[in-house]
Amino acid sequence: KPVDRMTKAAVDIGIGNLSARLPVPPAKDEIQHLAVAWNQLLARLEAAVLRLSKFSEDVSHDLRTSITVMLATAQLSLHKRHPEEQYREDLNRIVMECRTASTLLDALLSLSRSNTFSHEVVLERIDICELVVQGCRRVEGLAESGGIMLDWNLPDETQYIYGNELLLQRLLSILLDNAIKFTPVHGEIEATVSRTIEEIIVTIRDTGIGMNGKELARIFDAFAQGDHAGEGGSHRFGGLGLGLAICKMLVHSHAGTM
Repeated sequence: KPVDRMTKAAVDIGIGNLSARLPVPPAKDEIQHLAVAWNQLLARLEAAVLRLSKFSEDVSHDLRTSITVMLATAQLSLHKRHPEEQYREDLNRIVMECRTASTLLDALLSLSRSNTFSHEVVLERIDICELVVQGCRRVEGLAESGGIMLDWNLPDETQYIYGNELLLQRLLSILLDNAIKFTPVHGEIEATVSRTIEEIIVTIRDTGIGMNGKELARIFDAFAQGDHAGEGGSHRFGGLGLGLAICKMLVHSHAGTM
């Protein structure tokens, strides 16, 4: 009977209900040990499927950002006539964005095969001020199309850090994309680089809708989204609540804090 019950339960378990478990008989014998072992296997399979699902969502989130930038650049270019030089500049921006998305996808696929995210992060000396300027210029068209003023404030001296340029570009992209998404028309966004004795700080500020205490408590949780009461609900802004979770992972891979 215990074997029959385990068999029936096993037949009913599929990809849609991996959280189900086999019944464990009370008798401390080989059948009980077998049921416990299978439940442990199911737990590992469930965790693996959840990781794969989250990775797919992460890739979708990042690629959607790149597509949004390309779309905004193309729409602004088509909105009115420009000299040939401007059209070529817009096309170059779109080409660069395509290359960035392609390289990012390769990096994410490589990282997904690693047990620890930081294992495959290659660090090099980077001008963080130049990186911030590039990040802002990358989404200038997106901010402009939303009637938002985007600016940056840098120290007098160039600041260098050791990091992975591609992953830091993605970090800035997510933060700036969020700032644009939640800042109303005629709002302002400012990216700042500053330095203390021990660390370099990059800050993205905006005049958007902000967050309440409840939202701040789970700001870095995957799939967490604010309610935005009175703003039409979180779904009005799109997204899956993964952006800041990805940011935290990227920052931690550089031994930083957020």
